[in-house]
Amino acid sequence: MPDLKYRYLAEDVPTGLCFAKGLAEILDIKTPTIDKVMTWAQKCIELEILVDGKMKGKDIGQTRAPQALGVTTFKEFAKLACLKADPGGSGKGATKPKKGGKKVYDYSGLEAGKRVQVESGGVWYAADVVQVSTSKSRSKAPVKVTYKGYDGYDEWVSGERLRSKLLKVES
Repeated sequence: MPDLKYRYLAEDVPTGLCFAKGLAEILDIKTPTIDKVMTWAQKCIELEILVDGKMKGKDIGQTRAPQALGVTTFKEFAKLACLKADPGGSGKGATKPKKGGKKVYDYSGLEAGKRVQVESGGVWYAADVVQVSTSKSRSKAPVKVTYKGYDGYDEWVSGERLRSKLLKVES
């Protein structure tokens, strides 16, 4: 008998499949096959993610679905993902980042237990805030996070590697 709690279900469904379903829901794209797989898989991994075909289950916070961060519109998703339109239709791809000073972050909205996304190696991971330090010695990386599903991988990070509506840029 296969192990239905193996990481292919326990990790790939909450991270990959939930992101795809969540984005499709925001874009109003029907996903009947994903819905069937998720309905079956969430029983196997004992999570409630999909309810009545919507990403609104009580365990949505344990996934990488945009809805886990409170994102329910494309405008919110585009802002969180730092997507920018190509206004001239130039076909040159993404715009280059603006040159200028270093960003200053306001961490006052973050507190222990809050869900954030953290960039590591070019990939964004779900994490929870463990601590926000005001110490000068921690000024370069004042937020301690713990990655969801990766026990023992806590780390201190800066605002440049964080995504959250609670994190504000001062300049």
